[in-house]
Amino acid sequence: MHIGISDHSFIYVYRKLSPEFAFKGHSTKTYRNFSNFNRENFRRDISRQYWSCTSDDPNVLWADWKAKFLSIVNSHAPIKTKRVGSGKVPWITSDLRKGMRDRDLAKRKAIKSNNPLDWAVYKRLCIRINGEVKSTKASYYASAFVQSNGNSRKTWQLINELTSRQKNNASVKELKLNENSVTNSHEPSNAFNDHFSTIGTKPANEVPLVTDGSSYADYIVSSDNIFIFSPISSSKVFSLLNKLSISKATGLVNISAKLIRECADLISIPLCDIFNNSLSSGLFSDDWKCARVTPLFKQGERTDVNNYRPISVISIIAEVFERIVYDQLYTFLANEEMITNQQSGFRSLHSSVTALLEATDSWALDIDRGNVNAVVFLDLKKAFDTVDHDVLLSKLSLYGIQESAYDCLSRI
Repeated sequence: MHIGISDHSFIYVYRKLSPEFAFKGHSTKTYRNFSNFNRENFRRDISRQYWSCTSDDPNVLWADWKAKFLSIVNSHAPIKTKRVGSGKVPWITSDLRKGMRDRDLAKRKAIKSNNPLDWAVYKRLCIRINGEVKSTKASYYASAFVQSNGNSRKTWQLINELTSRQKNNASVKELKLNENSVTNSHEPSNAFNDHFSTIGTKPANEVPLVTDGSSYADYIVSSDNIFIFSPISSSKVFSLLNKLSISKATGLVNISAKLIRECADLISIPLCDIFNNSLSSGLFSDDWKCARVTPLFKQGERTDVNNYRPISVISIIAEVFERIVYDQLYTFLANEEMITNQQSGFRSLHSSVTALLEATDSWALDIDRGNVNAVVFLDLKKAFDTVDHDVLLSKLSLYGIQESAYDCLSRI
């Protein structure tokens, strides 16, 4: 820009900055490189691996299997780390990008010449490009929503892109603890860890103690049958492994569902042996209890730790084992009729829809009878976090969960 008071022109640039942070820094991505991955060679090495281990300790069995499996995986799909940018805008076409370059050239020409005709050309290009950007973006998302029809997950991904919700929830830069700001790279993680690890004890301590002599056991009908885990077959393990979604998060072990599905038939037998050993011994591998915990922002001030909820991701193999435990335990409880018909959560063929249908049907029936409906809605704060584990284990014992099954569940 020539300001007319010097022989030198003023040099300037435009830089768009986030309203929250002036500089967010570069982000890195850790991934497995599949550029040289060969499925046949990978399966060949898996089939040649000797999986047997002489120990009876599930921790040792799992550590041995994991080390052997990761050794093969790392040779076929090594872990790489790269720096990533913000990504390309999907609706910006090559023609639109060329038009933007022509607009920028016209602006530089107008600045240099300060000719009204050149400024008029630049303004016309601005109007045209802005209109094309809006129409191209609208057309892209209209087509994307049509293609995602019936896929709720993809639809919400598109909605998050439009509202920029994913970018806002990606990282935490600052927290306030005791009126002090925490910005160090490790301190926010430690603050979240302390908060999430004690989140249940605070509201639990606020629950008043029962003083009338009643007990939860007074409302439980004990089972005459005893539940123990049944040995599982390798075909059951293969079925669960083969049904894994390839988009499932990997957890800390960094074994992806894609790799597991590539060789599910070859690893189902050694994993079945580990699972059966854990069920019979009543021991749950310590490694399966480790999870990657991510704080997910809900609403309110971003610097308040209370406005985040933890998302815990365990390893995929641990999820498969937990599914095996769930299937057997749920079948037993259902057969013993210990699950009330009014429960809709965590039940097959039940959801919030069935709960609403049952409620509205009963309300309509009362109205037809001339009665008045009085409804009380309760939202229990930190309901799962405040569950008393001693009470829960005692209830399991009353329900008939005994011996190694009780030991295994008490260690999960």
